[in-house]
Amino acid sequence: MSTPEPPSNAGPAVPPAPAATPAATGAPAAADVKPAKPAGPLPGHAPRAPLPPLEGWRGALEHTGLPRSWLNAKPRMPSRNWCIFLTVVGTISYMYYDDRRQCKQIRQEYIDKVEYLSKQQMSGSLDIPRKVTVYGARWPEDDESDRALRHFRKYVKPYLVAAAIDYDQVHAPLYGSISRIVHANTLRKRRQALGLEAPDELISLPGQLDPATAAQRELEGGTILVGRPALKEYLSGLRAGWSGGVGEWSWEKDVTEDIKNDGVFDEPVMEAEQAPAAAAAAADVAAPAPSTTAPSHTNLSFLARPLPSAVPPQQGGQQQPIAIPEHLHAAPAQLPAQPPILLVPFVNHLGFKQIPHMIYDFFTERKRVKAGAEAAYALIMSQTRPMDEADSNFGIEAEQYYKKQYNQVPERNKKAQDEYYTELAKRIESARQFARGERDLTDDEKKSDKPIVTEEDLRAERLKRELRWHGGLEGWNIVKPATPVAWQPEWDGWLRVFEQPSEVPEIDD
Repeated sequence: MSTPEPPSNAGPAVPPAPAATPAATGAPAAADVKPAKPAGPLPGHAPRAPLPPLEGWRGALEHTGLPRSWLNAKPRMPSRNWCIFLTVVGTISYMYYDDRRQCKQIRQEYIDKVEYLSKQQMSGSLDIPRKVTVYGARWPEDDESDRALRHFRKYVKPYLVAAAIDYDQVHAPLYGSISRIVHANTLRKRRQALGLEAPDELISLPGQLDPATAAQRELEGGTILVGRPALKEYLSGLRAGWSGGVGEWSWEKDVTEDIKNDGVFDEPVMEAEQAPAAAAAAADVAAPAPSTTAPSHTNLSFLARPLPSAVPPQQGGQQQPIAIPEHLHAAPAQLPAQPPILLVPFVNHLGFKQIPHMIYDFFTERKRVKAGAEAAYALIMSQTRPMDEADSNFGIEAEQYYKKQYNQVPERNKKAQDEYYTELAKRIESARQFARGERDLTDDEKKSDKPIVTEEDLRAERLKRELRWHGGLEGWNIVKPATPVAWQPEWDGWLRVFEQPSEVPEIDD
């Protein structure tokens, strides 16, 4: 019989202590332990052969640190999108480069043809070179008035400079300015030839030409017309100058006379109900003694000056206008010779709808360069032919590029006039009230450094606006596509135009 074991006096059972972790003992973890490399090749594997050394430039670049994979990379075709992108960019770039290369070739070719003229000796140290006059009309609906002259300076001027030919540019700020300038110059020459006007006063300077020599040198020069608007305005001025009368004429004076008596600056008429009261007040006041001082409506009467006494005009000393016989007003049977005309093609694309034409012109600059070079070469070589009615169609295809808004010039002028005159009436009344002392300076006038606007200032401002409106409307009637060129049948054989000489350098397009 077994004897039971006596109960133990020990406490509850104590769990066994955990085993020490590698972190606590400082030993590396199993995951961090790298397997040792075998001393030899693995069973069943042959030893790795060393890579062959690179030769040539690859071997040299390998020593610079470039990876071997870069040096051994084989080229491959780019993706489809990259191919499309590179093709488009390359084509456009080459089109631009080739066009500008041909432009330089054309320009240098023609300069080499004419630069020998600049090396020729002149007749004397005070001799002057050949000189031409350039007219460039304002293109319809263009905000810049000198666009045609800029075209001349870019495409024609380099060859004139190379040939030592001087030029004079005529600025035309308004529509119809060339027509009025040519009209005035032609009329002045007619009056001087008839003895109705004194000739131009000559200044005694070295190299000054006498009138006969100056006229001959002018005929040897030429007239350059840039674009169809310049042709229309030039011929219109010639017709007005040679077909009209020989009386004194000034366009500014004509406009001034037209607006002189239109009643804009007339004093307002006194109303009927105010007339009796004013008459009674005038009867109660004794008539003042006649004064020799100027009437003053302001408190600055001490600045008034005595008025000069009225002196009747002298009948003998007053210059009377010369009566011109009627037969002198008729156009001469034989028109005098005129300088030859050079017609330079010019088209100015404006507006959103003409952007495709602008893009095309950007990549075909050589066409304008060649056209300008050929025109300049014809003028320099001085080969001319008689001008006929067929030349009046020069540049007619350019009229299709006029903006449609150009047909609305009369309506725009009428609207601008109505708005201006509505505001002008208020400004005239304000200026008169200030002159009479009926109002004080406004806050804006006190802050402004500008002088107070007077009635005379308003008259001058109005005249400037009317000149611009009248001139624009006259020029519109000349340049608009519906108006034909002012050609006269009797002009056949009178005017001459430059033409291309027989030998012209061939330039590939």
